[in-house]
Amino acid sequence: MSYTFIFLHRRLCRTFPGWIGIPALLALLLISPACWAGPDPVLSLSEAVRTALRTNPGISSSMEDVRSRKEGVGISKAMYFPTLSVSYQNTVGNGFMGFFLFPNYNSYDFELLTVTLTEDIWDFGRREAATSQNRWAMRKALDHHRRTLQEIIHKTEVAYYLLLSTQHQEAASRLAFRDTLRHLDTARLLYKKGKILHPALTAAEETVEESRLALFQAIDRRRESQAVLARLLGVTPIDHPVRALDLPFIPNDQPIRLRRDVSLALRSRPDLQEMSDEVKARKAALDKARDDNLPIFSAVGQYFLTQLPYGALPMPVVPQNSAFFSTYNVGGLLTIPVFEGGSTLHRWRQARARFQSTHFKMDDAKLRVEKEVIQSSLRVGETRQKWVAAIEGLETARENIVRVKERLFEGKASPLDALDARAAFEKAKAEAMAARYAWATALADYRFVLGDIRPPQPPQISP
Repeated sequence: MSYTFIFLHRRLCRTFPGWIGIPALLALLLISPACWAGPDPVLSLSEAVRTALRTNPGISSSMEDVRSRKEGVGISKAMYFPTLSVSYQNTVGNGFMGFFLFPNYNSYDFELLTVTLTEDIWDFGRREAATSQNRWAMRKALDHHRRTLQEIIHKTEVAYYLLLSTQHQEAASRLAFRDTLRHLDTARLLYKKGKILHPALTAAEETVEESRLALFQAIDRRRESQAVLARLLGVTPIDHPVRALDLPFIPNDQPIRLRRDVSLALRSRPDLQEMSDEVKARKAALDKARDDNLPIFSAVGQYFLTQLPYGALPMPVVPQNSAFFSTYNVGGLLTIPVFEGGSTLHRWRQARARFQSTHFKMDDAKLRVEKEVIQSSLRVGETRQKWVAAIEGLETARENIVRVKERLFEGKASPLDALDARAAFEKAKAEAMAARYAWATALADYRFVLGDIRPPQPPQISP
């Protein structure tokens, strides 16, 4: 806010001579919300992760998929129980079941209540295969849900580090813009005294414009990173802009061991476990397609309760007084698939091809995971070396400030040299902070590749 005020004051004082620039500046402050709006709320990393896990719609969607798969398991288990059906029929006509005629072709009203109980005694593994297929599908949905949780945590951490980096870049750009304004003022003073030539003054003015452009670009990058984080938090970036809070990193120099880490990734990666469950579900589907070629033995029991009108069936064994009477039958049913146009055979071959395809994809996924672990480990090492180099550059810039101050005291340097040294120090500081959060992002990526994300744990890094 102070740098915006300084910039506007300088511009207005140049545009409006004398004291007129001050009222113009006050009027601009009153009509511009950007000048009097309060600071954005600060959000810690743990709060950001908890908010994302609570509000992100992708997590809710994956959880509902888990519930759906769980109900599928219940549906397949229901096949072990008998089925009971009840039907009631009330018909008015002059014929019973379409062929018995009532006397004198009169219309009669008759009722029929049927209760049927059916139980598959043996289906040669169909129910076991269907239950196994749905159970593995549910476990696959659980692994996908766990993968979604890790992805949201990882994306939130990366977005948070990006916001931290852009915040420091914006702060450094504001300081650099302030220093270039001081540099320009000093250059103008020295030019009036005749100690520098006009090209040096022109170069100082060009530096101010370049610094102003860099500041605007830094603000845009910070706003973009705020929008990315707001999307993960499930809020609108315009109405709910947030700022990240600097993290206290503590030393943690645990070496990367590729063999151990690759083994960990192959065991713990949710996507690999999800694919493994898919392979097992395909195997159960293959077993079910094979069992469809086998017979089914079922037991059937039926109970009938009916009322026939007088004279409907002129037989001595049937009551003729319009009273209700009942009967039942019990038997077995053996169903043998003989010929279905080859559909059963084609379904079995299709299930076998899908099982083999999923199995080969599983092998390819394991190779891909090994490659990702190696690439991510190399990036961790690279970003760590860049951070070490940035820290060394920062120390060099700090020592340069001390040397320039000594030379300035001895009369061997000008005030412009001191301002340049200060600007170089601020630039080195910004580069060190950017390298710091780039290393933190690489560590977060490495934990995500290993499938070992536990919310919310900021990376612990040291030089």
